[in-house]
Amino acid sequence: MSRAMMGYAPREEHAMRHDPAGAALIIMLRSLKMPGMAQAVQDLHEQGSPAFEAAMPILSQLLKAEMAEREVRSIAYHMKAARFPAYKDLSAFDFAASEMREALVRQLHRCGRRRRRRTGKRRRPVTSRHRRRHALHRLVADL
Repeated sequence: MSRAMMGYAPREEHAMRHDPAGAALIIMLRSLKMPGMAQAVQDLHEQGSPAFEAAMPILSQLLKAEMAEREVRSIAYHMKAARFPAYKDLSAFDFAASEMREALVRQLHRCGRRRRRRTGKRRRPVTSRHRRRHALHRLVADL
């Protein structure tokens, strides 16, 4: 019995034409969770409509814009949910209303160190244990 007699469509009509742009549209629609649109685009693509072929670049641009917009909204939502503190910088700080010395704060901000006199003595390398111990002593001394 032949395929035509059994009611099957010939293989050429049943197979989807290989077109990377059409496949990319379908993938984008599925990633945007639009299965109905993906199925409609797949059907139109299989039909090979010239009007659909002409509309594919526009549809592709619209889908790329939608994906970008969703990503921006997602990032904004996550940033708001993280509740990061408001951005502050040193230029907006009012040193007149504070007890801090502006010169010292700006020097620390630049990661500058005070210069020491050279005595000719060599210094031993400072270990992390040494740093932690002295930081703890300074913390206790400030209390």
